[in-house]
Amino acid sequence: LDNMINGQSSIASRQRYKIESEDITGTGINDAMIEPLEPENPYDRKICSLDVYIDGEYAGEYTGSGLAISTPTGSTGISLSAGGPIHYPTNNHSLQVIPLNTHSMGVRPLVISSESTVTVKPKTEVNVMLDGGRKYEQTDCKLEITGDTTRAYIIRTEFDDQFFEAMDKKLNWGLRDNTDKSKTKQSDSKDRLEVAKD
Repeated sequence: LDNMINGQSSIASRQRYKIESEDITGTGINDAMIEPLEPENPYDRKICSLDVYIDGEYAGEYTGSGLAISTPTGSTGISLSAGGPIHYPTNNHSLQVIPLNTHSMGVRPLVISSESTVTVKPKTEVNVMLDGGRKYEQTDCKLEITGDTTRAYIIRTEFDDQFFEAMDKKLNWGLRDNTDKSKTKQSDSKDRLEVAKD
């Protein structure tokens, strides 16, 4: 709170998504996942086929474990584990279309504008999961996902880890001398606080 009062904080804009179908109207900040229903027999195949359109153009039929539509904030979640790129999330207004365990070796993640609309027409029953929590079963539906015009705003202070510092530590990149950087950051923070007190 002192940082905010003394003008030592910043506000970062984060992209959100919205999804609509006949039964669903929702928003989120990480990702929307479209997956096959759990089979009654655990030995049965768990796949689904999805016809995907982007801004009305047919992208193709995705067959596999499903599809994730991710924001830059969600790019370090399921999309990263599925081979998607990491997006710097601050003031980055875009979306990613990430195939999950697709049966075609050549299919790759797509990066699209937040103003684009992804239309998904499942050929089988699917589960739709929003931000890893809210789940909906869908049959014979048409799903439309696009960037939400209402952004999420995050207040950042000098005590927060910076994005690339966090990535280096959590993903073990080994590209930074975190010990030295941490000491410098703490020293700079103390200096700025002393100036604010004066």
